[in-house]
Amino acid sequence: MTRTAALVSFVFLGVAIGCAEEEAGSGSALVKWIVKGSTCDKAGIADVRVDLLQEGAQLYSEGGKCAAGQVTFDGIPTGVYDVRVLGFDELNNPTYEGMYAGLSVKEGTVPSTPPSAISLNPRKGSLLLSWKFPNDKSNLCSFNNVSEVEVNVAQTGTVVQHFSGIFPCEPAYADPEELPAPLENGWIVLSDIPPGEADVVLFGLSPEGERIFSGTESVMVANVGYVQVTVELEPCSGGCI
Repeated sequence: MTRTAALVSFVFLGVAIGCAEEEAGSGSALVKWIVKGSTCDKAGIADVRVDLLQEGAQLYSEGGKCAAGQVTFDGIPTGVYDVRVLGFDELNNPTYEGMYAGLSVKEGTVPSTPPSAISLNPRKGSLLLSWKFPNDKSNLCSFNNVSEVEVNVAQTGTVVQHFSGIFPCEPAYADPEELPAPLENGWIVLSDIPPGEADVVLFGLSPEGERIFSGTESVMVANVGYVQVTVELEPCSGGCI
């Protein structure tokens, strides 16, 4: 290759690299939020963290005070991101959350932004549930003629139902795919339960489907972590109607 030809090749290579870098580019994103039905102060939200995710992986984060209402990401690669906004209380617990899927960040100085402010809602908690029979009875389901257990979780004092499902009385021996909710370490995991007081109402069902045992517990569900409850099933009187 002659010196001239090599120089021309180098110039074209440099142009190609420059174009590739330009195509990759970078942009900025502006994310705004509001607290649904409330304000930062009334909801007890002190700080907010905004995450940009792709395929569930957290790539970029920016934080700020909830009352600021917005954050800006500068110099991030162009592409499509999901946006997650977490609101933290004074103890740094993530108590509120909001999501927006598919924010397209374009190249340039004009920030890309969701069409509206992301609404922050109270995060939901989890309930770990088990049941047992009275101490004066065998704890075997078959001995008590109970084949299934009907599980109901509702907001205390209302008819708002959070969960309803029927489990085998001994869920550990059942096909996990057929359970209405996952079983982990002997506990039934009921997720997405709104924070607040909830009534857990269980009915032990005979092989014929009749309610022959029942049990009730009231629990306080938090929006951080989980609460464990074991409901004692007592023999029904009057058919549990």
